[in-house]
Amino acid sequence: MLLRSADQRLMCVCFSYVQSACKIFRAAEECRLDRDEEKAYVLYMKYLTVYDLIKKRPDFKQQQEFFLSVLGPTSFKKAIEEAEKLSESLKLRSVHYIINRVINRKENKCIEYKKIREARNKNTSS
Repeated sequence: MLLRSADQRLMCVCFSYVQSACKIFRAAEECRLDRDEEKAYVLYMKYLTVYDLIKKRPDFKQQQEFFLSVLGPTSFKKAIEEAEKLSESLKLRSVHYIINRVINRKENKCIEYKKIREARNKNTSS
């Protein structure tokens, strides 16, 4: 009887992890649809971390089919695919951001240089 109670507690803990994983996945999907790439990426990665924790639990191995049906048969694969896409998109955005910063700095230096040159020309012509 005591063993059964301990097993039930383990199942409850694993099921609460599964519920949390499902909530995280839904939140990631919502953020992706809202085009909030940063938040969606973080949530997909959290989902994958929780999913990994669930799969390592002994109670998961006992009721694998049940837990996988609650998690959804394709959610793990979709989370990986979306996280990879978002990762690439975020990398591109950061590269574009850095390039734009470099261009802006160079433009600002050119403007400063022109102002200095104009000031020198005014001083020499006076």
